[in-house]
Amino acid sequence: MAALSRQFEPALTVEESIIKVNNLLEKGKGSYFYQQQVGAIRYVVADNGDKG
Repeated sequence: MAALSRQFEPALTVEESIIKVNNLLEKGKGSYFYQQQVGAIRYVVADNGDKG
C-alpha cells in the first residue's frame, strides 16, 4: 500500500508513506468503514471485525 501511495504522491519518502499507511489503518481499525481523501485519491479501509 505504501508503494502504491507513492505512485500518486511522488514527493513522499518511503518512511513517510509507511507512516501514512499505518495511520490510515489505525484510524480505520474497529470501524466498519473509514475513508480519507487526498486530492483525487480516496483511501478506503473496511473492517468486518473478523480479524481486525
